[in-house]
Amino acid sequence: MKKIAVRVVSTLLLLLLSSLAVFSAIRMSGGDVTAARLPASASAEDRRLFREQIGLDKPILEQYGTYMGNLLTGDLGNSLTNNADIATLAKDKIWNSFVLGATALVLVFAIGVPLGMVAALRRNTWIDTGITSFSVAGMAIHW
Repeated sequence: MKKIAVRVVSTLLLLLLSSLAVFSAIRMSGGDVTAARLPASASAEDRRLFREQIGLDKPILEQYGTYMGNLLTGDLGNSLTNNADIATLAKDKIWNSFVLGATALVLVFAIGVPLGMVAALRRNTWIDTGITSFSVAGMAIHW
């Protein structure tokens, strides 16, 4: 039980430190969010007000604290580049990944298992060699 508790605590600490590192790297990358969100004709004052409005004028640790507080309440926030809701964006991407994974799984069972059975029944024949070569090539290519 103690090993599990140590593993859980160390995993949570690793996740926290990783999120802080990624958050800091993104904030310090040098890009200007106002270039993506405001028109090119926006004045320097408009850009300053916008940074202040979304909290980019605060120290990075304060920004991170706000981010983590929102995250813990289920608010993923909005994208800095296009102001889209991150939860909606993630939902779309997760759905697409699910469809892709489910399709791959169906293909594996519909094609791979029968071919594996044929290769096993025709062991050490040209059929076995052809099916094995096809499957190795498929794994190497990752269609």
